[in-house]
Parts: sequence; C-alpha cells; structure tokens
Amino acid sequence: MSSSDLALKLSAVCTASYGFQGLVLPDTAHKLYMKTTPTPQSKSIWRWFGHSLLSSAALQGMVAATGKQGPNRKAVLKGYALQWATAPVLMGVQAKSGDFKPEMAVANGALCLALGAYMWKKADGIN
Repeated sequence: MSSSDLALKLSAVCTASYGFQGLVLPDTAHKLYMKTTPTPQSKSIWRWFGHSLLSSAALQGMVAATGKQGPNRKAVLKGYALQWATAPVLMGVQAKSGDFKPEMAVANGALCLALGAYMWKKADGIN
C-alpha cells in the first residue's frame, strides 16, 4: 500500500464517521456539535449531510483501491486536502456566531487541519 493509499483510506474513514453520525444519528450529531440555541435542529439536513459525506467516503475508498498513481490521484488528494483544511474556517465562523460548540470546533478543527496537511503532503509526492 502506498502512502497516498493510506492518506485516502484515512480520509475515507474519517469522512464516513462524520457521514454516519449525520445520516444515522442526526439527534446525537446535533447535540454533539451544535449549541441548541440559537441553532434549531433539522434531521433532514443532517441526513443529507451524512448522505453526502458517505458518498464522498466511497469515492475516496474507490480511488485508493485502484492503487494507480498519477495526476488524477494527485488531484483527488489535493481536492480532499482542501476540503479538510478549510473545514476549520467554517467551524470557527459557526463557533463565533454561537452555533457550533467552541470545544468541538477546536478539537474537530485540529483533526481536519492535520488531515488536510497530511493529504496535501502526500499529493505533492506524486509526479
């Protein structure tokens, strides 16, 4: 297994865990990440969020399973690196507005930023 395979699989697992929470456990996800006031809960939105992330995780897993290196894999890695690395910005904005729990923004933001940097580094290693 190449290091870019590992990066994609790790991203797929992390993405799938967020997706599972949203799709299957929307009440739990809302209580875990969001302040109940002023943010109203919408199970429908959480489930669509979960569906989207699980679809994204499947794509990452399928790309990793090919084992093929090259410009397409590099683009996929960099695209997901940007997704992970920009998520903390949104979390920070939502925490500042009182929607997102600050402690969850810090913990999840650190994880997302680290994973984004790791994936970018692995993408740069592909010719």
